[in-house]
Amino acid sequence: MLFDALGVMAGDLDSGGFVGITDLNIVLSNWNHSIPPGNPSLGDPSGDGFVGIADLNLVLGNWNTGSPPTSDNSLPEPSALALLALGSACLIHRNSSSPCVRMP
Repeated sequence: MLFDALGVMAGDLDSGGFVGITDLNIVLSNWNHSIPPGNPSLGDPSGDGFVGIADLNLVLGNWNTGSPPTSDNSLPEPSALALLALGSACLIHRNSSSPCVRMP
């Protein structure tokens, strides 16, 4: 892993601990712009005050460095979805005289 003088991972523009698509998007959204020098959060990890090829190379050169972010957007397993659907059907038919699930 490469770190700059401040101990920040090179290419990690969002300080997320991982160099990935978010960091690339920061560079691309500020591409070809002059910004205050040394502001990595605006896509200038090279510190030259211009977002260009040097900054892109720093991000791509350290691509997938660090710990990937964990996802909290996990999908429930299919059986949980089936139980949710059954429960919803029971709630919809709650006022009817027939039970939702008939026992043999």
